[in-house]
Amino acid sequence: MNIDELLPAASQLAQRDIRADQATWPAYNRLWLEILHAVSRNGMIALLFAPLDREDLARVGRLPWVDRIAWLLLDCDAQTRQARLRDRPGWSEDQIADALHDAQHLREQLSARIDTGIHRPHAVVDGILAWVERSSASSD
Repeated sequence: MNIDELLPAASQLAQRDIRADQATWPAYNRLWLEILHAVSRNGMIALLFAPLDREDLARVGRLPWVDRIAWLLLDCDAQTRQARLRDRPGWSEDQIADALHDAQHLREQLSARIDTGIHRPHAVVDGILAWVERSSASSD
């Protein structure tokens, strides 16, 4: 699941633009964690694609059902990231600079990564699936 998928509906519910109002981010992240929890209660592995880190989860508050979260960074070099973000409609230079900063912050926190700048999409998917298999095997 992609964390951006619920932005329009969540913004409508909150009666403000979630992307622009940082005060809504902990509640929005909590909503996604509850969705993942619901999926996992049904015996499925839940994946969330999001630029979140451990600090973001700490702002949500302690959730008693969160036993373990495995982290995988889908990464690329700054030049590739900048070009990709410039191709997205409505991204300002400030937002791109923030995204580059966030990416560096995630690199400092996470060791498991796949470089999406040098691998073709099918190889990235294969890497994600292999990582999921290793991660779920180590949690059994």
